[in-house]
This record gives sequence, structure tokens and C-alpha cells, in this order.
Amino acid sequence: MSSAIGLTSLLPTLLLDVTGLAFATAIGVLGFLVLPRKRKQVSRQFDTRLDNLCSGFKETLTQQLDHALDHVTTEIEHNISPLLGLCRQQRKQSERRLQKVQEMRAELARLESDLRHQFGTTP
Repeated sequence: MSSAIGLTSLLPTLLLDVTGLAFATAIGVLGFLVLPRKRKQVSRQFDTRLDNLCSGFKETLTQQLDHALDHVTTEIEHNISPLLGLCRQQRKQSERRLQKVQEMRAELARLESDLRHQFGTTP
């Protein structure tokens, strides 16, 4: 009977020790094997999401910059178009005047030649 009392008093504490050891072992395995793997997985997911976010940001920024450049270019072209028209008009006038000067020089040279021929002078 005393051995039965001893067994009944030792058995619950022995079971608590065995379950405590099993629980501690499970936590140790979880800490050494599962958690680092899970940490790497979460880190990879974070990196992937961050890369996607950066790519989207670059694309959006590039689109907005292209749009702004197109707008500025159009605005500049619109603002300088009257000046370009004026420059073209002035150039045409200058070309006509230059042509007239060249014609007048040719006529002057012809007249000088005629005068020399008529009066018999040589240069």
C-alpha cells in the first residue's frame, strides 16, 4: 500500500515534468526551425511589395514628367509662334531687298561699262 501511495504521488508530478519537457521541446523546435523560416518568408514578401511599390512610383513619376514636358513644349511653341511668323516675314523682306541690291549692282556695273565704252575710258 505504501508503494501505491508513492506511485500515486509521483505519477502526477512525473506527468507534469514530461508534458513540461515536451512543451519546452516544441517551443525550442518552433524557435529554431519555424520562426527563422517564417521571418525569411515575411522579409521576401516585404521586399517584393517594396519593389512593386517602387516600380509603380517610378512609372507614375515618369508619366507625370512626360505629361508636364509635353505641356511645357506645347506652351512654348504656342508662345513663340507669332515671333516665328514675324521672323519668316522679315527674312522674306530681307531676301527681296538683297535680290534688289544685287540687281541694282548688276545694273550699275552694266551702266559703268556702257559709259566707259561710250567715252572710251578704261579703268
